[in-house]
Amino acid sequence: MAQQPQAPGQQRPKGFTSSIPTPTKLPTGAGRKEWERFRRTFSNYSKATRLENEANELKTAVFGPCMGEDNAELLEGFDFADGEDKDNPA
Repeated sequence: MAQQPQAPGQQRPKGFTSSIPTPTKLPTGAGRKEWERFRRTFSNYSKATRLENEANELKTAVFGPCMGEDNAELLEGFDFADGEDKDNPA
């Protein structure tokens, strides 16, 4: 669902909605070329939907499913030096 324009002084509603289709999922076992293509596509999606202006926690919540279920599970297995890194898709 697309967000309605806001009158001056009104705050934008919390959360994230978009009528723009999500990026094509990253194939399981994808190589560097596919990963770079997905990363570019997700970056453009983030700009077009204004997701890039949202909190990292929300960005990550959208990023994982866009990658595809198998690939999102890989993200859960990563070790992060800083606990906050896990909520930063960059």
